[in-house]
Amino acid sequence: MDSALISTFSKNQQFLEKFDRRLAEKLYLASQSLQWEPTEDGSDYDLLHDQTVVLQNVCRVSLQAVLEQLNNPSRVLMQRFIANQAPKEVPQLLTDLLDSEQLVTLPQLQALNSDSNTVINDRSKIAFHGSLMPPHLLLMGAFSLINWKLFQQDSNLRSLVLLESDPLQLSAALHFFDFEELVLSCREQKVKFNLLFLDTLADSAAVRSRILKHYADNNPLAFHSIGLIRSPVLSPALTIANSWMNAPDGFLDLVRGYLGNDTDEFNQVIHALYLGLSCDKNRVRLLNRDLPERQDAAILVASGPSLDENISLIKRDFARHNLFASGSSIGALLRSGIVPHGVVLLEMSSIVYQDLLDLVSEGFDLKSIVAFVSAVVDPRIVSLFDDVVIFQRPLSSSLCLFPSEQSACLPQAGPQAANAGLEVVLRLGYRNLLLVGCDFGVVQKSAPRASGAMGISPREFDLPVAGARGKTIFSNADLSVTRQLFENALSLYNASAFSLGEGSKMKGVEHWREPNPDLLDKLPESTDTLNSIINDFPFRNVDVKALKSIIADAREYNQKALTLFLELLPQTEGLIDAKLFNEWCEYLSWKDLDAPSGERLHRRLTRFLVFFLAQPCIFDQSGIEWNVKVANMKASFAQIQSLYDQFYDMLDDILNFKQVPVWDSAWLKRRILSRLSMLPKD
Repeated sequence: MDSALISTFSKNQQFLEKFDRRLAEKLYLASQSLQWEPTEDGSDYDLLHDQTVVLQNVCRVSLQAVLEQLNNPSRVLMQRFIANQAPKEVPQLLTDLLDSEQLVTLPQLQALNSDSNTVINDRSKIAFHGSLMPPHLLLMGAFSLINWKLFQQDSNLRSLVLLESDPLQLSAALHFFDFEELVLSCREQKVKFNLLFLDTLADSAAVRSRILKHYADNNPLAFHSIGLIRSPVLSPALTIANSWMNAPDGFLDLVRGYLGNDTDEFNQVIHALYLGLSCDKNRVRLLNRDLPERQDAAILVASGPSLDENISLIKRDFARHNLFASGSSIGALLRSGIVPHGVVLLEMSSIVYQDLLDLVSEGFDLKSIVAFVSAVVDPRIVSLFDDVVIFQRPLSSSLCLFPSEQSACLPQAGPQAANAGLEVVLRLGYRNLLLVGCDFGVVQKSAPRASGAMGISPREFDLPVAGARGKTIFSNADLSVTRQLFENALSLYNASAFSLGEGSKMKGVEHWREPNPDLLDKLPESTDTLNSIINDFPFRNVDVKALKSIIADAREYNQKALTLFLELLPQTEGLIDAKLFNEWCEYLSWKDLDAPSGERLHRRLTRFLVFFLAQPCIFDQSGIEWNVKVANMKASFAQIQSLYDQFYDMLDDILNFKQVPVWDSAWLKRRILSRLSMLPKD
């Protein structure tokens, strides 16, 4: 082997040992199995492993791949917004947010103004202040890093990340460039450089999670636009990750979930606060721990189409096992003459309450059913049940209000009610489960859900997946994620699950091809009523004094943070300078998980808006002068500051109720406007 290659790798290994000794050792071991053969003209090398060619003409092919992609970069581009509504007075904006499911604030922010010549949707023409190359590059595979100096030719570059999952490829690439020189050069150019390495034992899900966490923790502004540079050779895990990054329903779907949106977060806090204050302390319990494992079996029902074909079997058997309905499936069960022992409700929409009222109007009595509800549901729902058990959703703004209820948080209580239903059942100690209607896909697109289920399901089923009975069925990206999280929860709790119906094939689940009463007879019968089981959970105790303190702190953080942005904006000259960029990233990051509750509440309420306020600083907007951009951004920050200041006033108003009235969003809207003198006093 060429001595220069050996020397370069040795130097890189010594440098890496200072930061990650285990990685350096792994790369050294990998290097021992590599073989190098000079090309015929002696200008390049072929890479071999176990006498098999991995890559011919390593330097030439790597350079060619990079040059081709720099001229036509693959972009992961967050949706851009334009203000398209005349700004409303803040009190009116506040009431528009209440009980809404639409983006309310964002379309009114002046910072998002744009002239008619700005290209929004044509990815090939989107510019980043004079450059077509996105300011954040993710290198998929180590061979792309051999030519790292090419990336720094663009003065707009802000971050460079290498993702690799194969020690052989990273070890090979480190024979061709000086890693320390790369790191020092990035520091000098104020470019954030990171190496994300996961070995070949990591599956593609772990790789995807690592990508999201890295940017969320360190560089969330990059979510606006990431350029992908694909190595000429990719490991299997990176191949899948690359497809996921480019898929419309892939990476960016998770980012949007991370950001939340101000409408959702606003209503989650209102619902959670109102529900916490209005709950009967002797009727509402807290799902705050895992109960000991049980030997008997439980039935978990969702509203997939297989519920219809198995309804008679459930009717025969449900009295012998505690039966849990997930979300809308309670309608299908009740309308078939089956009263479940428990129901799990996840969503905060008022439509869920209206659907439950429809069941009551049809003559169904819900009082005997134990309701397991998230802390953000419509507060009126709890009045329909005699026994209620509260759980918290992860990363919800409501959890910031009740930090003492962290133990009641279900890590995978979403995105669907079926996920929450599974976690509830597992937390109650059940490890033997019969799944019905947990299909996560359909055989016939015309029959997407069980008859009689509450509400509607507007889903499109455009993704072919493996069915439980060996046939191809149809799913979608949302349900595929739901299924994966479902599988993860079963694995985490080491639960045994049996499924009836022709839904998606699931890992860790035994699928019964046909309804078989004999098999059901083998499931251990319930020995305790559900009502007796929940007696092990404490009654919920809401500390009003603590709530007032958290909200006061959130108000203070809101004023300080947004004032800081207002102070920093005039210092910029056409681009986000380093100080503002770092402050912006710090504000948006996930590093607030250990912060005081008030700070976390404030950040989660405003993260979505503040993220999109950065767009004018990232993308070119032809015809808009920088001083006009700054003026518009200052106006938008001031609007947000005023909006949330009045929002906290509303929370204080609710906290000071001598007697919390029945939840009525229309009444609360009128109260807000009246308090702010926009309507005559009642």
